[in-house]
Amino acid sequence: MCDLGVDVIIGGHPHVVEPVKVYTSKVSGKTTVCIHSTGNFVSSMRRTQKKNNADYVEDGALFKYTVSEYDDGTVAVTSAEVLPLWVKKAADAKKYVVIPLDKDVDWKESFGVANYSEKISSGYQSYERTMGLVSKGIKKFNGMAKIKKQPVAKSVKAGKTVKFTVDAVGKNLNYQWQFSTDGGESWSDSAGKGNQTDTLTVTAKKSYNGKYYRCKVKTSAGTAYSKKVKLTVKE
Repeated sequence: MCDLGVDVIIGGHPHVVEPVKVYTSKVSGKTTVCIHSTGNFVSSMRRTQKKNNADYVEDGALFKYTVSEYDDGTVAVTSAEVLPLWVKKAADAKKYVVIPLDKDVDWKESFGVANYSEKISSGYQSYERTMGLVSKGIKKFNGMAKIKKQPVAKSVKAGKTVKFTVDAVGKNLNYQWQFSTDGGESWSDSAGKGNQTDTLTVTAKKSYNGKYYRCKVKTSAGTAYSKKVKLTVKE
């Protein structure tokens, strides 16, 4: 699905929260954020009914992501977050209450359970279980470079210079421009001027006609790729 260009995958069904992971396509360079399961929302599953990893059946997650549109019309998923949920059994055995575990909310006043800071409640334990599964993936995705402005295709005469530019946001960005001569099946590092900056300068040659270019942008969290753009060299 990442190879096909999907931005976000939200999974479900196994009745437990599963990790958030970030996938990067080796085909297109596309980055996809995925939560493999959001766990339970309302259910009659209780820890006493399950022997293995019993506590996890009481947990759920609200998955939120932000889509941003930039000046050039580029649209990208720029952030993601998870709000843990705890499915609490009410006094009436047939009823269940879904409690959003926002640490900034007074759980005792709103829901009648001990606050996170007290570190004694089932709500606190549920929060810790869920964040233990999802926080690493969320942190990785949010820390990756986000492409604000994509490079555009160029058409020039042989002997002329062209510039490809990318605008990315993130901490400690590292750039590497790449080219492909087989439509994007394989990529090599470009030797053009500025190939490790946000702007690549290429002197067009007849043999470059049909080449594709893209920029690989790295941070400590991972690698993001710009879209590929074509260079057309005219006689």
